[in-house]
Amino acid sequence: MEAEQPQPQMQAAEDTRVHLAMGDDVRQCLLSLRWALRNVPPQFILVLVHIYRQATMIPTSFGASMPVSLLREQVVSAYRAREREGIDKYLEEYVKICARAKVQAHKLVAENDDVATGLLDLIVQHRITTLVMGSVKVRLNGLKSKLSTTLEIQADPSCNILFLQNGNLISSRHGNESVYMIGAYDLPSFGSFHHLSSSSNYTSSTLSSFFRDSCSIGSGLDVTQLDDPILDDHASIFDDTRFSVIFDHKSLGAFKDIAVSHPNLADQSQELHQAFHTKYVEVLTKCQFVEGIDSVLGVDCENFEEGQWKIIKIWPAALEYIVRVLNTTLLLPKQNRVAKVLNTLQLQLLRQNSRACSVFTADNVSEAAKEPLCLLLRLASQAAKVKKSPEKLFYILYMHRALSDAAPTLRRVFDAEFMKKEVEGLVAELKDSALGVLRELKVLIKAYSLKKVPMEGGILTVTGYLMKYIRLLLNHTGSLDIILCKDQADDLLTTEGVNLMGCLASGLIADLDLVLKEKSSSYASEAGLQYLFLMNNAHFILQQVDESDVRLVVGVQWIKKRHSHIKQYMMDYLSSSWRHVVHPLETATSTSPPKRRRNNFFKIFYPTRSPLKSFESVLDKTCKSQMHWKVPSPVHRIELRVNVIEYVVQAYLAYREGLDESERGGLEDLEPKLKSRLSELFEG
Repeated sequence: MEAEQPQPQMQAAEDTRVHLAMGDDVRQCLLSLRWALRNVPPQFILVLVHIYRQATMIPTSFGASMPVSLLREQVVSAYRAREREGIDKYLEEYVKICARAKVQAHKLVAENDDVATGLLDLIVQHRITTLVMGSVKVRLNGLKSKLSTTLEIQADPSCNILFLQNGNLISSRHGNESVYMIGAYDLPSFGSFHHLSSSSNYTSSTLSSFFRDSCSIGSGLDVTQLDDPILDDHASIFDDTRFSVIFDHKSLGAFKDIAVSHPNLADQSQELHQAFHTKYVEVLTKCQFVEGIDSVLGVDCENFEEGQWKIIKIWPAALEYIVRVLNTTLLLPKQNRVAKVLNTLQLQLLRQNSRACSVFTADNVSEAAKEPLCLLLRLASQAAKVKKSPEKLFYILYMHRALSDAAPTLRRVFDAEFMKKEVEGLVAELKDSALGVLRELKVLIKAYSLKKVPMEGGILTVTGYLMKYIRLLLNHTGSLDIILCKDQADDLLTTEGVNLMGCLASGLIADLDLVLKEKSSSYASEAGLQYLFLMNNAHFILQQVDESDVRLVVGVQWIKKRHSHIKQYMMDYLSSSWRHVVHPLETATSTSPPKRRRNNFFKIFYPTRSPLKSFESVLDKTCKSQMHWKVPSPVHRIELRVNVIEYVVQAYLAYREGLDESERGGLEDLEPKLKSRLSELFEG
């Protein structure tokens, strides 16, 4: 199997295409895709490559997996078709992400039992010149995985292969890691902190309003607000290099002048140039804030431009950057020959800058880092105090985690008073802010209102929102365990769950259950539909739990209870929808023969509809109304049909068996028609 998205007749040259290998790990795929969208030139075409490996073991309805050799061919074919459909669906989602980033992207899927062989074949067939490999595993001894090694050795020499690890470029096959310069040095950035420019027209009075205006409108539960990729995983903010705005040409020129003035270093200038950038440029340029750093960060926090939350998004990266600077200073090597040369270069560069100093010490660096650090802390404090919509909780949690991770380094550099007042004080503010957002979320869920319920018993918008929200919360289990561990959070937790995150998740879902039960009453006019509505939403919740790590925090007993709820909804549906349908038949069946003969005698004088005619009339009306009711789960759809068929046909057969031989002989056998008609239910 090999399929590529249809192309225009005039295709771009092969060397204007970058092929990105996409595996089965969704998180790693997103990290790799974000790296590509940042680094691949906009005029290039991004080709998303996936090697499909046919499953050799297929899960069965009994819960176990069986070898394909033991299963019928049609079962295996159907399963593999669903697999391929799923692959195409998730690749299409990635293509949409590229489209939103205004990057042209295509899909390329090939079938091969060995990923390496499949990629090697594609490199030849499609003349691939640039292949990006994400999620590269590096062993403790520094060696790459078997797949990476195979590609490096056996791929066509014309193909350069870039290897990523957790969304960061770690090496390239041709040794030229600056093929795409962005991200080549893996330095964190302050990103859009140029928005903090002193040229801003905003004052402190506008700060809170900007944050407050960012709240979701309407019910406050807008699922599109959760589509921002940065909410799903913050690792990507550490690999962008937007902070390169302060890598000015003067610092590079100064290095080159010094290298030229020392003939014995001239031959090594390229090597030293790279070492200078990758190891010490943050100390020389960033810590001393040479030529323009004040215009990036050294401004009064009261002055802000628009897009405040965009700044908050990259707050953890800014803090991480400062921490790396401090760690580099604390661990400066002193014995390495190249390091000694660079130390000399540091001193000369420092002397020529406006903030010159005679000696390069940790105190110089900590003093220089204190100003932007205080700015960051004040910014986070402002964000913690304003009213926020639910999705802003993730920004607060990112800041809380980043600050907690940075605390050990900050304690080594700054005094206890600074730590207690500035750092620990902010941690407490972020904690209170997070608890406030969670409480507000519970209020919004309980107060959820809608103009009309979903047609035919579909999934409520709030159900989709909350389950996505809970899955995103899992990325912050560590921070939430700290935030929720005090008695202050008891109102947010239930007794169900294996840890605090599980207690929080089960509590939020319990709030949602109350909303669903309330909204189900809107279907009361249509017998049975309210139970289908409850079943569909309950199944969606359970499906989201089963397909994610949420199942690990809510626990087995919680999941078993949810399954029993779904079974009960099915029984309630069957009783409320079909009992009145079979009632004429059951009444006739339970009537004694003498009474039945007496009723038949009276029908001569007082004609009435026969039980069978009444049954057929009600059955026809019920089938027509339920034909388009929705049951999204194929498993539950089939199970419901089987239950309905069994229930109705059993009542019909019991009625037929109770008839006299003379009555039964003149009647058409309706069993085949009943089964066929009832098999068409829930087509949606």
